[in-house]
Amino acid sequence: NFGSILAFIFKWTIGWFTKNITQGAATIVLCCLTDERRLHGQYFEGCQESKASKITYNEMAAEALWSLSEDLCGDVELSTR
Repeated sequence: NFGSILAFIFKWTIGWFTKNITQGAATIVLCCLTDERRLHGQYFEGCQESKASKITYNEMAAEALWSLSEDLCGDVELSTR
């Protein structure tokens, strides 16, 4: 069956391009366990401080994303419970 052959190939090749659960969680865990006085809005990738992509510094893109988020989510009020 051609579908099962493709599934087999996909299963064994995708591993070269993805992370397992431990690898995927490592950066998040590192940031959670780091002294909060050392963290000030930096971007982390692969357990290291890194520079975010150019688009993240684009004010027009940020405003467009914020507007879209408001349209999709509606007016959300945070509970102070």
